[in-house]
Amino acid sequence: MKILTPVSGNYWAVPDCYYRGMVKAGADVVTYDVGEAPVSLVGRIARRIRRALGSEAAQQLLSAVDAAKPDVLIVFKGVDYSPALLRQIAARGVKLVNYCSDHPFRFFLAGAGNANVRDSISAYDLYATYSGPIARELAEGYPGLGVAVIPFGHAVDDDLYAELATEAEVLRGCFNANPDEERAAAIRLLTENGVAMDVYGWGWEKFVKPGPMLGIYPVERDIAMLRILRRYRFQLNMFRPHNDGSHNLRTFEVPAVGGISLAPDSPEHRKFFVDGREAFYFADPDEMLAKAKALLAMPTAEADGIRTAARQRVLDIRSHFDDRAVSLLAEIGKLAGR
Repeated sequence: MKILTPVSGNYWAVPDCYYRGMVKAGADVVTYDVGEAPVSLVGRIARRIRRALGSEAAQQLLSAVDAAKPDVLIVFKGVDYSPALLRQIAARGVKLVNYCSDHPFRFFLAGAGNANVRDSISAYDLYATYSGPIARELAEGYPGLGVAVIPFGHAVDDDLYAELATEAEVLRGCFNANPDEERAAAIRLLTENGVAMDVYGWGWEKFVKPGPMLGIYPVERDIAMLRILRRYRFQLNMFRPHNDGSHNLRTFEVPAVGGISLAPDSPEHRKFFVDGREAFYFADPDEMLAKAKALLAMPTAEADGIRTAARQRVLDIRSHFDDRAVSLLAEIGKLAGR
């Protein structure tokens, strides 16, 4: 079974991680290039213009399908591909698989999805999501659609972990994400009540002011970001609406580097990591504040034990993207009987 799957050229991007995992698993897999997501405002605007014109990405995908003649096409989210295009490809006998890292029909942020994503759901033979709650919505809303839950993962191998573990600890909390009013309110609650924080992201200056209790820094990416996740005493994790009841990428990235996660309580979080031993969860702002204070007051030896336990847990539950790729291949293998 030949599989055609996207790559962006960014080693850390989720599609690229899945591609490497499928290759390691021995799959017959070839790639089509979707390009790396632009970071700058100008780059994002240019990409929106290209998408509005609607032809470039579609033609590139059709050319890749013509060249590879795959049995299976994998699409990640699919903002650039119309339902008509996908059905045109399916008419050639190609099985269509989607892995969506956001909500497929409720878009809470600009760029999280569009009409192509929403209207193409029924065109796929298999729709994979990271979230159990989203999977249940898909199964209820699209009877007959093949639905699979494959959680997010990480790409921190043992050698990289050993390198990151040499980072000197910073006895402050950290939040590595872009702001909104809810997130800014959480940061204000922490810093105004004795919890020193550093935030990394674009636009924080519009919401909060830097000072002795709050450092504001630009976005860091790739290994530099992983160093930040390891370095601080704890990493604050906050959900977007599509993560409620589930988890997000930080769920695995933080413990994978030996970081300590302070995250929203959810059934999936409790399934993955034990509260108080491998991660820390909060149900409301007061609990978040109390646990943040406790983490900063924790003796270093105890914190180091949590870091070690967190890393061991990601290994025990096989949450590397290589393992996620094997899970996706297993789901794809079931398509032969459909």
